[in-house]
Amino acid sequence: MTPAAVTPFDRHAHEYDAKFSSRLPARWLRGMTRRRIEPLIRAGDTVVEIGCGTGIDALWLAGRGCRVVATDASDAMLAIARGKPVPADVAARMSWARLDAAQPGELAELLATGHRANLVLSNFGVWAVGTMYPPTAAGLWACFVAALPFFGGTLAGDVL
Repeated sequence: MTPAAVTPFDRHAHEYDAKFSSRLPARWLRGMTRRRIEPLIRAGDTVVEIGCGTGIDALWLAGRGCRVVATDASDAMLAIARGKPVPADVAARMSWARLDAAQPGELAELLATGHRANLVLSNFGVWAVGTMYPPTAAGLWACFVAALPFFGGTLAGDVL
């Protein structure tokens, strides 16, 4: 994996939940995402989340019985996520990894280490701030198509 670099999210990690996650638009988007994902998951599934931020969705998935590999390019966001108090059974289903989705090969490297997934989840933020694909509908489609060979199950994304 590439060396860690300071990301824009590193500077805002300490306030991200208060300034974004707890606000109505974020709660609405998260609710929509969960309603789409819930029918796709079963206890025991392995989910890889790309761009997990402060871990809210990853921990929700682990609370539903999934094994979760939560990744983010921001070490500060991962530190916030890892530090959240959760029940022991939820913590046991979690693993955290730094992964820069904008770097070719990092996801392939992660999956090659045995993290085969039933579901890979990302949100538009990874695509929107990356530079590998243009910030257009065609760029988003190209991003998803390029990822398909790595996924043993389902690929879900939130493009709202």
